[in-house]
Amino acid sequence: MSEQNDRDKREGGEPQDDGFQPYPPVNHPEDQPQYGQQPPRYPQPGAHDGSNAYGAGDAANAAGQPGYGAHYGGGAHGDGSNQYDGYGNAGMNFQVHPDLETTMVQPVRDVSVWNPIKYGFKIVFKRANPWLIWGVALALLGFILPSVLSSFATGGAWDAASLQASAQESWQSQLLNLVFGIVVLLLGPILVAMAVAQVDGGPLGKERRVAQGNYAKTLFTSILVGIIEVVAIFVPVALLVFLAFVSGGEEFGVLQGLLVLAAVVVGIVIALLLAPISVLATYYAAEQGLGPVAAIKASWQQGRPHLWTLVGYSILNGLITGLLTLFTCGLGSIIAIPQAYNAAAYMYRQVSGGAVPDMR
Repeated sequence: MSEQNDRDKREGGEPQDDGFQPYPPVNHPEDQPQYGQQPPRYPQPGAHDGSNAYGAGDAANAAGQPGYGAHYGGGAHGDGSNQYDGYGNAGMNFQVHPDLETTMVQPVRDVSVWNPIKYGFKIVFKRANPWLIWGVALALLGFILPSVLSSFATGGAWDAASLQASAQESWQSQLLNLVFGIVVLLLGPILVAMAVAQVDGGPLGKERRVAQGNYAKTLFTSILVGIIEVVAIFVPVALLVFLAFVSGGEEFGVLQGLLVLAAVVVGIVIALLLAPISVLATYYAAEQGLGPVAAIKASWQQGRPHLWTLVGYSILNGLITGLLTLFTCGLGSIIAIPQAYNAAAYMYRQVSGGAVPDMR
């Protein structure tokens, strides 16, 4: 028995009473005094310096952890503060649009040209009350009544020469048209707020609070946008037209015709390049409560990366609604006007990263 004990001591073990050889000592990490402790410079949860191994967003990336897409509304992954977890560039927020019965997407993977147009028409017919009612009112004020008044001023004639004479001679008709235009302008902020609320679906009513709180901001934003468009378009166009008539003298030649054509093209191009402002600015004011300058700045900054998408949307939706109005002798404006408000609201939500119903 003494020989067994001597052998145990040589092998590093303690002799046992039962005579069995004990297990040799091994290097178990849990036996180390620092086991379970974070390395000295390892970032602790909550200390977000941009290199947190847990993937939680830091102050500069509060929208979420890198690699999993931005989280609309901020918050770290899985903290329950968001309605969805981003994946790539798109995600579902697990809500269903109550009117269209389709899942809400937040944010969209790609800003679409066609989805806003499709949504605009679909929601107008799905929610005929109130949209077609508003469409009738706006069509009467903005298109039908001015056309009827112009017709009466020219004795019922509808030819271009008679309408031009009416515009020059009948100041009463022009004054009424101005009044109708002002009424439409004053109603605009309410329609913008309604369209933004409609994107979320359900009974309309939130737009009243939005309109009351941000009515003045939305109104002045629309006025400022109009001034910018007039100045940006009018100055170069007027200059080209002026050069055409000055250089032509009493005769209107080919060069003058080309200058006038160039003026028209320049005006159209400038109007299209201003699409981020003209399409989006009033919606930033209505929903986010931004002032006129801040709303225009935000619409340009967030809309500029999608400039050509917005240009394509402006052209396509303008052609569709224009042809609809033309081929129905103005009656199509009952649908086209509310469709334009709703389509623009959908486009705004796409660009700003908000929730929109999935129209795929």
